[in-house]
Amino acid sequence: MDKLLTVIIPVYNKIAYLKQCLDSVLSQNLNKIKIVVVDDGSTDESEKICDRYKQKMTVIHQEHKGLIAARERGLREADTKYVTFVDADDFIAGGMYEYMLSKADEYDADIVTCGCIRYWNEDDYAYDLCSEFQEGIYEKKEIEDSIIKKMLWSKEKDGWCLDPSLCMKIIKTELVKEQYTQIAGNNFLYGEDSAIIYPLIFRVNKIYISTAPYYYHRQRERTITAPYFVEEDFFEKTFKLYEYLKMQFQQLGVVSIMEEQLDMFYMNSVQLHRKKYKGMISNNYKWLFPFANVEKKSRIVLYGAGAVGRAYYEQVQKSKYCEVILWIDKYVQEENIIYPIEDILNIEYDYVVIARVNESARIEMKNVLMKMGVSEQKII
Repeated sequence: MDKLLTVIIPVYNKIAYLKQCLDSVLSQNLNKIKIVVVDDGSTDESEKICDRYKQKMTVIHQEHKGLIAARERGLREADTKYVTFVDADDFIAGGMYEYMLSKADEYDADIVTCGCIRYWNEDDYAYDLCSEFQEGIYEKKEIEDSIIKKMLWSKEKDGWCLDPSLCMKIIKTELVKEQYTQIAGNNFLYGEDSAIIYPLIFRVNKIYISTAPYYYHRQRERTITAPYFVEEDFFEKTFKLYEYLKMQFQQLGVVSIMEEQLDMFYMNSVQLHRKKYKGMISNNYKWLFPFANVEKKSRIVLYGAGAVGRAYYEQVQKSKYCEVILWIDKYVQEENIIYPIEDILNIEYDYVVIARVNESARIEMKNVLMKMGVSEQKII
């Protein structure tokens, strides 16, 4: 095996950026890398640009199947020790892979990760270390003691401490292929990299962390919201990622370590859907409606008219995720939209959602409902 690294570049309608991306990869030490471009059914003539590079890299055309399928197709061509990915609208700095391969060779690392540059244009960019960990090699015990405990979520940072992006890493090919067999058939919204990297960390023995910013991650204009944040099925796809990660952690026997991190990661992810509604930024989102436990388009009774109840009501009304057919509280307000608890006996509903901070109060409210004949299975 002469080559050491396979670089997989999925392409779908990126004509404006594709040439810069491909040229940046070709600027690397080609004695050590193999380049595989997968055109995923482009319709904007990106496929023609790909074909111009056929002499220098492997080019594959397929019907449009999505990012996971495109990466999986590229992985079939990977016969090198390491593999990495580049998004077709991004580009990389010269010497990136030579540097990362040198660290992989020096330490026999399973993963080498680097920093990036968040890039708007040549006059507007920001350096990102992509990690809260110090630069250097981490072996199994250090991975368990330092990285795993806060890789997905840190209370101090209020976010992840290890960027999940596969594009900023070179990883032993056998590990990536194994992890991709786990997600076959899934269609995650924006978390494919998270679905791969966080379970994979439990399977590695050595990680080299570099803060050198080699990868140029192109950003949308600051006024433009990423399309996946505003899609109608955002909640379903986000919950699908949550369920998948939880299943992976259960299989690995690490739920006790990862449960809180995963819950915080999920709650933060769901709140990103607020970007769809320009006026939804408010302190009410200290309390997030339990989207994970309520099916879309359900008919719900909302029980509680305090700060939590009002936050839930606002989120449901603006997102139209489900329908509040009755809002009840012990103390009826003057707004003519909040009714006595007894009114629940006169309607049909799918769930009753209790909105209260205090745990003992929630238990009391649940008991009241059950005494009135409400099924426990319907109470959230």
